[in-house]
Amino acid sequence: MREVYREILPQSYLLILAPERHTLGSVPLAQALYAAGHSGKPSVWVDCSELHQLSARTCQILLHYHQQYAQRGIQLVLCHLEPGIEQALLDACPTTPPTIVPTLLDADQLYHAQRQTYWAVPFGREVTRSQQPYGS
Repeated sequence: MREVYREILPQSYLLILAPERHTLGSVPLAQALYAAGHSGKPSVWVDCSELHQLSARTCQILLHYHQQYAQRGIQLVLCHLEPGIEQALLDACPTTPPTIVPTLLDADQLYHAQRQTYWAVPFGREVTRSQQPYGS
């Protein structure tokens, strides 16, 4: 059974996959992703540095939650993927794959870059975060 460690960060919910110790399936991964999706965080980061083989079940779970999150405006970000695992995920979901970044630092930078995206206002004028009304 794959153990999953959880860490709630200010801007995201981090899941760290531990080495798989038994072959009882990925139920803890699914439970952890379910909890992360209900945490109120806009982004769920999954550290896959200990994921050396991608079982069909783990792939299915990750892609299922990627689709569920996308429908709810939550971004699933996968980090530290080995090249073969990254390619397997891209092959399994070629049209809208989950976001894949090299490191957790890249996930953090991506989050902040997306937060800096301008708010659209009438007539195409954009307001940066520092210009938002009421200190939002």
